[in-house]
Amino acid sequence: MNEQRTSRRQRVLKRATIAFDGAAIDCLVRDISATGAALDIESAPQPKPAIQVGHFNEICRVLSRKANRIGVCSSGKPRLSARRRRRKNRGRARFRGQSTCQSTYPSLGPAVTGVYQGHRLASRVPRTLRLPHISPVKPFIEVLSGRRQPVPPIWMMRQAGRYLPEYRELRAKAGGFLDLCFTPEYAAEITLQPIRRFNFDVAIIFSDILVIPHALGRAVRFEAGEGPRLDPLDTPEQVATLAATADFAKLEPVYEALRRVRAELDPKIALVGFCGAPWTVATYMVAGQGTPDQAPARMMAYRHPDAFARIIDTLVTNSIQYLLGQLKAGADALQIFDTWAGVLPPREFQRWSIEPARRIVEGVRKVVPDAKIIGFPRGAGALLPAYVEATGVDAVSIDWAAEPSLVRERVQSRVAVQGNLDPLALIAGGAALDRAVDDVLENYARGRLIFNLGHGILPETPIAHVEQMLRRVRAYKG
Repeated sequence: MNEQRTSRRQRVLKRATIAFDGAAIDCLVRDISATGAALDIESAPQPKPAIQVGHFNEICRVLSRKANRIGVCSSGKPRLSARRRRRKNRGRARFRGQSTCQSTYPSLGPAVTGVYQGHRLASRVPRTLRLPHISPVKPFIEVLSGRRQPVPPIWMMRQAGRYLPEYRELRAKAGGFLDLCFTPEYAAEITLQPIRRFNFDVAIIFSDILVIPHALGRAVRFEAGEGPRLDPLDTPEQVATLAATADFAKLEPVYEALRRVRAELDPKIALVGFCGAPWTVATYMVAGQGTPDQAPARMMAYRHPDAFARIIDTLVTNSIQYLLGQLKAGADALQIFDTWAGVLPPREFQRWSIEPARRIVEGVRKVVPDAKIIGFPRGAGALLPAYVEATGVDAVSIDWAAEPSLVRERVQSRVAVQGNLDPLALIAGGAALDRAVDDVLENYARGRLIFNLGHGILPETPIAHVEQMLRRVRAYKG
């Protein structure tokens, strides 16, 4: 009897028609695995097709069993069949009446007329029943949300860069570095290049931390073999000329590149936006270039703290707006790069690295409360726990010199950890690379880990070594 009943249900599902979106129902029956499905009677074409009662009952069963909070039937059995049996037992020749299927929705809306074996029936169902939007799982976002993954998601800082021949080819075509950053077509293509080649779990938008000074009206240029060059802001009088608000129209190409990448990216791959931390960006603005220990900015912070604080405050305010624009354009998460945090002593680290990062995180989350944010205070060492506690980031990126026991006990116990393969080990390859990868996994993969480098990949890195690293990480089963 049970086999006959099961067979009958399968036949009803196969031949029944319904005014709802049939594809949505099929997906619903497959454990509601579709995304964005919607059952909308009001929008059905006129005249409305008949709803098969047997099919409707099966929908009730599935909704009740698989999605209690959305279900349209309060029990596992369709009450219509029970009523029909009761009336039949009372000797009625024909079934007449209404379905008593109930909905968890407060308002069921008007009745909808259906047909079952040639008889008319009226059943009350929601005018519009929308199934939950189920997004594809992004392993990277899962880790940031507190859910460890058996195989750590993996990507690399500077993964779109000079070690790729396709990047070098496009760079030669584009001309200057800023031309790449501010041409959406080029920036989107470069962002996607390492995804096509390696299928990383993350795409990070191709841009630069110095686009904020550019939008603030500072002259920014990149000279071959020299790195970035700016007009120095090394006196209080020069700082007074700094604009308070960036011209965000200059950053629209970055947002457009994000939108283009988002449209092409596999839904399971996360898209990351970023900005430079105020301290690190300020070091370039004060010195006009990178220096071995960024001494000009450190000296100005000691001698003219008020003037230096004005630079930091300006960068904090505009970085918040820049990051919000990236989220709006399609970024799933954000990273704050504080490359030069490690040159600061503890008191200055608190003032110029931790506090500005905390304000940025707070400012972004005032508008987007669930924004996922990673901090990267490179070289912070023993100050990492204080950074994590004060800033409220969801993860912290660590460099290759971080002490594993400190990170596990006082950092990874609170947030996810991202890192921390030595980029030189990636260049070395062979057994040395395998050992270095295994060390990172051994140290951190039992907790929430996003596998990455301790800093950006270097231009001379062989592609075969990147592939070797990927194979070893993805073979890990933890």
